Amino acid sequence: MKAPPIAFLCCTVLAGCDAVTNVEWAKTVPGIYEGAESGFKERVDLRSDGSFQHTVSYDGKQLVGEAGKWSFDVHSGAVRVGPFTAVWDQESRKLTTNVTAWTTGALFVMRYGHAAERISPSADFSYQLRKQTNSTR
Repeated sequence: MKAPPIAFLCCTVLAGCDAVTNVEWAKTVPGIYEGAESGFKERVDLRSDGSFQHTVSYDGKQLVGEAGKWSFDVHSGAVRVGPFTAVWDQESRKLTTNVTAWTTGALFVMRYGHAAERISPSADFSYQLRKQTNSTR
């Protein structure tokens, strides 16, 4: 049997990668993500129906409680959320009680293998929320 041409093998491998990084991978984004650091506890529930719930507490007192809509941008790999209140301060690179309300914000998605496992308001993932469960809605 004759070996397949190298161009065929490259196309097959690349086609497999595209399928994982686009639509199929985006389906793994919904879920409940949580993080805790320096007295802060944050939870983002990205529901499969395109809605989300977001809560943040600081030293046991609720700081943020909100709901909105989200969508996944397959080209940038980010989740667009709106409205969204940020507790991550990009300038100081720390969590803050001096929150920032966004009309539309972005959460960056980190994946492991073929699934979304973490989200972050920081492009370099200095602060991360880890996926606890997949969305049930």
